[in-house]
Amino acid sequence: MAFIVEAWGLTLNETLFILAIILIVADFFLQATDIPTHIAYIILSVLIAINIPFHFMYKILSGLLAWFAIVAFHYLFWRRLGQKIINKFIAPDKYKDGAEGLVDTVGEIKEIEQQKMVMVKGDLWPIDSTEDIRAGEKVKVVKVENGILTVKTIERS
Repeated sequence: MAFIVEAWGLTLNETLFILAIILIVADFFLQATDIPTHIAYIILSVLIAINIPFHFMYKILSGLLAWFAIVAFHYLFWRRLGQKIINKFIAPDKYKDGAEGLVDTVGEIKEIEQQKMVMVKGDLWPIDSTEDIRAGEKVKVVKVENGILTVKTIERS
């Protein structure tokens, strides 16, 4: 541990904290996976646990509770904030997740138990269409409302 203090001029706790912040910031701009952020959350939880002056079992419990609280914060607030900032300043309207990200994509109609659905990006979605659509036809997603995709057939050339 003395090597880390001599080499960096920081304690182990400070070094791990800075590493966690770097991972979170890097993942904020990548927006592809949450893996670096979750590694940072584990590091922060361990830092919280080892610095609490309680019995070993309380340290483990506090580390787990801290991890759950940080992950809840991540999914309830941080991820949405990141998405809004990315959409507004970096790549406007490029990052959309869930069903909203399917608008303007092409899919294929499947019929399952007499119910027509559309296969888009490997997932089946219920559809709403005023057109007569047959299984196997290619369609374009034009709108998403309450998890139901509104589609229209693609003109054959």
